[in-house]
Amino acid sequence: MRRDIFIDNEPTDEIDYSGLHPSILALENGFRLTGDRYDMERQVSSNIHPSHQREVIKKLVLICINAKTKQKAFKAFHNKHSGYKNDDLEALLDAFVAKHPYLESSLCSDQGIRLMNIDSKITTHIINQFVALDIPILSIHDSYIVKLKDTGLLRSAMSVACIEVLGADIEAEARTKKDLEYLKYATTWRSMDRDFYLDTFKHLTHFEKCIEYGDRYKEWKKWKGI
Repeated sequence: MRRDIFIDNEPTDEIDYSGLHPSILALENGFRLTGDRYDMERQVSSNIHPSHQREVIKKLVLICINAKTKQKAFKAFHNKHSGYKNDDLEALLDAFVAKHPYLESSLCSDQGIRLMNIDSKITTHIINQFVALDIPILSIHDSYIVKLKDTGLLRSAMSVACIEVLGADIEAEARTKKDLEYLKYATTWRSMDRDFYLDTFKHLTHFEKCIEYGDRYKEWKKWKGI
């Protein structure tokens, strides 16, 4: 639904850091993550369909970053997502570690609270930059929504915030670019899961202004005397 957000009746874009917490951990270990962190470019487990694999790996890794042990991580995953076997989760986690071996020691080591403190400082820095310029911005965890015309400013603010807080920049991606990448990913598996492809295509190409937004915008213009 966030793609349908308009600000001052102007379309918006959303930019987020690519895998912020894994990226922070990588920087702390002297590495820089690039590309899709969670795409293994192959089917890891025959029990998990390729069209679902990336999302499962992403959710599993983020849970592992917050968990104290692998057993607790798997238990937490099962609490939210049923139908997966531990052997399959183990295989996915092993594939992720094989791709990013420098992150192995950071998984299942209770890093969540510390990392959330870091990303809150980054977000505070970004919001303060926009507030100082009197330009609207919406934040959702490690992503930020601005008017399309302000995306260049947002990228700059995100870079400055990372350098100030972490000492190095972290790759960021706009929603529009990620939409194209995800559609490409869905197209890859179109022959195996056509419904997944069609649902993805429909979701990424559908935009809608709700009636309530129109009403609020009229009230705002009236209040501003426009």
